[in-house]
Formats: sequence, C-alpha cells, structure tokens
Amino acid sequence: EIDMDRLPFDDVPENAWFRDAVSYVYRNEFMSGTSSTTFAPGGAMTRGMLVTVLYRIDGSAPVTDAERACFDDIAAPNPYYTDAVAWAYSNGIVSGVSATRFDPNRIVTRQEAIAIFYRYCVGQNGMNAQSGLELDVFADQADVAGYAQNAFTWAVATGLVEGSELGGGYYLNPTACLNRASAAVLLQRCVEDVM
Repeated sequence: EIDMDRLPFDDVPENAWFRDAVSYVYRNEFMSGTSSTTFAPGGAMTRGMLVTVLYRIDGSAPVTDAERACFDDIAAPNPYYTDAVAWAYSNGIVSGVSATRFDPNRIVTRQEAIAIFYRYCVGQNGMNAQSGLELDVFADQADVAGYAQNAFTWAVATGLVEGSELGGGYYLNPTACLNRASAAVLLQRCVEDVM
C-alpha cells in the first residue's frame, strides 16, 4: 500500500527546487518512481514516458487495436506506453520519427516536450494558442527549431516555461534533454496553472 502523503524517494531532498512538483505528480499518480525509493530527478524523460504521463492526465481512455497498430515499435510484448502512444498519435499530439516508428525510448528534448504540451493543451483541449509574445528576451531563442517556435511562444505566454537565468541572460535550453524533475514541474504547471 502506497502512502501518498509521504514521499518515499531518497533522491528528492526536502529543500529540492523540484520537490513540490515531484510530490504533486506522485500523489496524483501521473508519474511513479524508478524504484520504490528513487525518483531519478536527473534521469532523462523518453518519448514514451512523456506521452504516458499526458495519457494518464487525460484519463487513459480506451484505445482500439487499429489505433495500437500506428507504429511497428510500440507493440512489443505489452510495453507500458503502447496505449498512450496510440492515443497521442490518434489525437494529433505526436507524430512518428518515420511512417512506421515512434522511437518510444528516445530521450525527449525540451523543445520536443514543449511541442507535445502545446499540441495536447491547444489541439486536444482547445486552449487559446496565445501569440504575439516574442522570444527575443531569451539569449538562445535562435536555437528553437521552426516546429517548436509557436509552442515556445505559447508556453512562455501561459507561464508553462519561464526560462533559466545564467550569467545575466535568460535561456530556453530547447535542445537540452528534459529530465524527470523538470518534467514534473512542467506537468504540475500544465495541470494547475495552464489548463
């Protein structure tokens, strides 16, 4: 029996900047640990992990066998992400890395994740795609890929993304891998503040 009031993870200190978010995603059963005592906050999120969490947030609606057949690499013997990927693909939240492959174990970058959040919130849940905000306050805005420009503009406008400060400049870090601690923070902001 899981005690949802107590965080069981040895690697999430009381004073960690991500503790509240980890507690939130754990209590709401959006994310679990990598073991009974570890959360692995610095561990990378994969494409399969991210869509699985959004699928849980959305209520884990049943998917059909036809929807599960969308990619050749998600149907191995019962992976945890099969239904989530099928749901996300059929709702236009994700696309494959090719016509037949999703690459569920590939590490997701921050800009890939923000694009997925954008498609989930705006496409799936009909949120306003706020625009008009420029990204030029961020020192690395030129590093944001074309496909993620609108998503980052929306994410900054809604407060989903704040950017990080380094040496007096603000950065989006679009090509950095999304770690589990940052994913927990984005998920909590998405559910509590954005949606």
